[in-house]
Amino acid sequence: MAIAVAAVGKPLQSNFEHLNITPILLALVLATAAELRAGRETRAGAWLGLATAIKALPALMFLYFICTGRWRGLLVGVAVAGGLTLGAMLPYGPAGAVHAVLDWARLAREAATLGTAGSQSIPGFATFFGWPAAAIAALSLTCLGAGALAIRRSIDAHLDGIAIAALAAVLLSPIAWLYYHTLALPAWLAALTGHPAAPARPRRAALWIAGVLTSGVLTFGLYPRWLWFISAANYTWGSLLLFAILVLDRLRSPQPVPRSP
Repeated sequence: MAIAVAAVGKPLQSNFEHLNITPILLALVLATAAELRAGRETRAGAWLGLATAIKALPALMFLYFICTGRWRGLLVGVAVAGGLTLGAMLPYGPAGAVHAVLDWARLAREAATLGTAGSQSIPGFATFFGWPAAAIAALSLTCLGAGALAIRRSIDAHLDGIAIAALAAVLLSPIAWLYYHTLALPAWLAALTGHPAAPARPRRAALWIAGVLTSGVLTFGLYPRWLWFISAANYTWGSLLLFAILVLDRLRSPQPVPRSP
């Protein structure tokens, strides 16, 4: 656990420095994984629904429920997220609620336009490296497809599946500041506690590199100038590498027995 926390050290610290809510989302994501492990699918969906109502980012994590056929959990999660979101709008009245949603959509669109410039996610590559929209879309779809394939092989490895979904949500987010990568903690727990079929030495080396990047230790003025292409998107590269490690772990693992309907 200590190593996993250290691997997200700076993102985690940044939350408390700027009073962000990502640690609350992290607790709800871990609660989701714990409920799934205990076989309580509907409770897991409720926790993830609560996280989605707080912030839209975890919504992509419902991909786990879709890929593993956990439809009750999915329905409960969507109902909780939708119910809490609508409930928060009741004080505005019908007309006011519509205006509030439209204002939120406008502000979100404007924030996405400005925020992508420094986003520590795949869309941020467009600003950092001048990648065209087609390249961003291709990498995003590849990430989504690889994640879905790996999650399908995580039916009995709940932490792995939730961890992959959480990393995918961060990597595909239009705006992802460094503190979003606090949600990489479940991925580190999965990577450090699993029993992969991959060769130990190359995997260990890749984990070291990913850990150095996601911890943010090099961002304290330790980057050589010639590594500018890594330093600009430090957390994106680290989470992408960690994501690739987890996906390969699942693809190399024995195929789980499908769940009975």
